[in-house]
Amino acid sequence: MIRGAGALLMVLLMAPAVQAGRPWWLGLNADYLSDDNINRGPAGQTLDDSAFGIGAEAGGFLTLGERSGLRVRLHVDANRHDTYDKLDRSRILAEASLRFRPGHGYTATRYALELGYAMEDWRSSLRDAGVTRIRLQADKRLTTRLQGRLALGYESRKAEEETFSLDNTLLEGYLNYRLYPSGQLYLDLSARLGEAVSSLDPSTYGGGYGSRIRYTAWVADDAFLPGWWAYRIDADTGIVDLGFNHAFSRRLSLDLLARGYRTRPREDGPEYSGTAFSLALLYRY
Repeated sequence: MIRGAGALLMVLLMAPAVQAGRPWWLGLNADYLSDDNINRGPAGQTLDDSAFGIGAEAGGFLTLGERSGLRVRLHVDANRHDTYDKLDRSRILAEASLRFRPGHGYTATRYALELGYAMEDWRSSLRDAGVTRIRLQADKRLTTRLQGRLALGYESRKAEEETFSLDNTLLEGYLNYRLYPSGQLYLDLSARLGEAVSSLDPSTYGGGYGSRIRYTAWVADDAFLPGWWAYRIDADTGIVDLGFNHAFSRRLSLDLLARGYRTRPREDGPEYSGTAFSLALLYRY
């Protein structure tokens, strides 16, 4: 359940930019996602699903000095799955980012310290959570067409059910290449180091030796098949995103994304991988 205190926090975060009359924006999006391992299960126990989503956001930028400013953003979204409807989710996210550019010119490195908080409401109430994220990033234009970003962060998810409470260190490397004036190709390499959740049937995992999984928490998972359990394990996840964005106008664009991911446990446990594809229509005012 989304709580009133969280919504109030988001309004307060947005207030400085709105009151100051600084640059602001509104955005809408609609997207379709397909994932061939929605349960994050090992080989032989993967379930695929697709989902439709919609979202809206508002944001603004408050200038603090000649080379610094505060960017704030409020985002709401919801998705609905075709098969496993217990994974349907609504979310509200508030984000504030302190930005600083010590140098001059368009190639100067830009730094940002970002703090975000999200409240997630799932149809599977076990997964309801508050998510806090802090991130430090550096952006730099490398050429007239190529831009790069490095980021280091930490994310803490506190869920209704302990199994879905996760803490992870976040690493990211990002490149964006302008193919033509209205088209961009981007590559995002990221890692989540710490914990992950895998849902599976323990009676058939590893030849029927599900009890050998080195888990830190587990619970009967109501989102999938009868007899399936969700396991929280110490694990590291690598993610590769390859995307393309085409702008039809200053306000409307289409985004295509292909994702590959792999999670490796630090001890005995399910190793899993999968691919996902998304198509999104984005509008910004």
